[in-house]
Order: sequence, then C-alpha cells, then structure tokens
Amino acid sequence: MKKTQSRIVLIAASFAAATFLACDQTNPEDETSANYLSAIEIVAPRDTMIFTAGAPTTELTLFGSFVSITTSVVSNTGALQRAEFVVENYDTSFTTIRNEDAAWSSSNASVATVVAGRVTPFSPGEAIILARAKTDDGAGKNASDSIVALVESPNSAPTVILDDPPSRIIFENRAIISGAAQVIHAGGANTRLRIEAPDDGYVALANYDGDGNFAHTLVGLAEGVRKIRVVAEHPSNPDLKTTKSVEVDYRTYENGALEGEYRGEAAGLPLSFSVRFDSRFPIFMVEEGDIDVAFQVLGVLETIPFEGYVDDDGTLRMSSTYQYGDFTVTGEFDGYFPDETTCLGDFVFKSSRTGWPTLRVEGSWNAAR
Repeated sequence: MKKTQSRIVLIAASFAAATFLACDQTNPEDETSANYLSAIEIVAPRDTMIFTAGAPTTELTLFGSFVSITTSVVSNTGALQRAEFVVENYDTSFTTIRNEDAAWSSSNASVATVVAGRVTPFSPGEAIILARAKTDDGAGKNASDSIVALVESPNSAPTVILDDPPSRIIFENRAIISGAAQVIHAGGANTRLRIEAPDDGYVALANYDGDGNFAHTLVGLAEGVRKIRVVAEHPSNPDLKTTKSVEVDYRTYENGALEGEYRGEAAGLPLSFSVRFDSRFPIFMVEEGDIDVAFQVLGVLETIPFEGYVDDDGTLRMSSTYQYGDFTVTGEFDGYFPDETTCLGDFVFKSSRTGWPTLRVEGSWNAAR
C-alpha cells in the first residue's frame, strides 16, 4: 500500500526530549514555513500492471501531496528552557501533478520504456517503472513511487492477477471478486473474462477497463465453502486460457463459530480482543480490545482500548478513541477471517494535541483464537 506519514524532528540534545514532553504548554514563536512535495503516487489499483508486448503506449497519472514544514521555537518550563523542533504536517488531500514534474526511468528498457509517464511495452518480462520528484521534500530527499510492469506475449494465455484475500469467511450470499487481466486485442475481439462458481451453477462474463482491471459481484451463493474461478481466454484461441481461483466460506451468523478470545500482535506489539455473537441484530461484536502502539517521540502507549464488529462481507471493522494526557489518540482497523480461528489486517493510529503535529503509526496485525 502507498501512504504518507507525519513526523516530528527535535533539534536538541537527547535529554531535551523528555523535558519537552513534560511541559504543560507549547507556545510556538518565530515560526517559518515552506511547502514541499512530500509524496508522489503512481495512480494504479495495485503495484503490478499487466501490459501486452507491442500494444500501444499507456499513459500513467501522478498524484502528489505537499508537506508544510513549520520550524518553531518552543518555550518549556523544565530544565531546558528552550528547545527547537521541526514539525512536518502532511496535507492528506492529493492533487494531480504533471508527469513532467517527475524523472521517469525503467529498470529494463528492452521490456518496457517510459517517457514522461508514457509506458511502451516491447517484449515479455518485468520492468520496474520509477517516478522520482525533481524537487526535494524539505529533508534532502526526493519523493518517489514505482510499479512493476509485467509485459506478456500477445500469443499466450492471458495473465490474471487476483486481489487478496485468497480465502475468507462471509455472512452474505454475495462476493466481490476483483483483480486484473491481460488485455489482448486479436481478430477484432478482446480477452474474454468469465467468473464461475461451479457448485452454484453460476457463470457470467466480467467487464474490465482499458487496463484490464475488474470487480465483479457474484450473487446467489449457497451456504458452505465455494471455490470461485476466474477464467481469461485468448480472443482468437479459446484453448489459450488462464484459470485462477479464490475460496469464500459463506455462513449464517448462527453457525459462524467465530466466538472466543483472540491474541496476536500489531507491528510487533501485543494485541488482544474477544468476539461475541449478538443475536439481537444479529452480528458478531468485537469487544474488550487492547493494543500497544509505538508513536514517534511519545513512545509506546499500552493497552489502548478498541471495539468493533464483523460486517456481512466478513470484514472486521474496529476503531478506537483514547485520551492520553493532553493527547487524543484515534485508530482504525480493518481485517478478515481466512478461517474460523485466525484473522489479520491493517491499522492506522493517530495522536493529536493542540500545538503539536499529528503523529501517525500504521502497519499490519494478526491474531489467533
């Protein structure tokens, strides 16, 4: 995943940090600020894009975010009376930037070249397409992003990439299958993409965009484990085809079998919660959640509480709001159950306080019953 972060840099001796944290108020003065291009992102649904050798040029799009760096002298009532720190506040709104504002390169020009964001695929293979900002981010670095250009032959079975997860428990009789397929043009036709659920007698053609990206909603599933197949056929030779599959385990809430105590870790620190079925709604509730989170400067905040629920599509949705002194800590989780005893996902926590930058921590988590 491509995300930006916030950070604070203290320009002082190491003992000054503890004194700075102990102060009751911060009164910035003599502030100076400047805007820098802090992050760029190649707009793509995933980190790998499929191209067909000899196909026309594809133009990529760049988004960028800008950081406002404010340098403040902070008054402190502790042993160190004045400490200087640099705050980097990231603008979370992205803006399209010109491809010409980045330097583009390809790791393998024999496979694919790139000029001002325009990718031309030549021969089968892989090439890393890199975009690097021409201006620095205020910290002496140039923001960059990259994708993998997977170039395939127009005379072979179309390549298919399926999005995660490969298996999951759901509580509704519908599932969204998404990914990307190689787009081959031949004989006036394009790649034929089918979604099949043999156990349910389901077969349907899937639509995709010009880059082969698709998201197909399959409905009418029967209860139980179902293998869903994605079949991509060559437009002029149906014998050339690629089949990929995912599994969904469709259950009713009454036989969900998710209840229990879960323990695991989030970015290497402890995490625990319980799952309980609430027949009034019905829904699986996430309760008594505790997580340890390591913030820059603040250190590790222990046993931050959180709670949530399991959505109909099997997605764990959890959140937290916690007061730590003058700091307000908020967190968001998502995740899924690949089976009835394990779950995993991603999290983002933020800590804010008047006069301070927003501190951000993100990572992945996993837990088992």
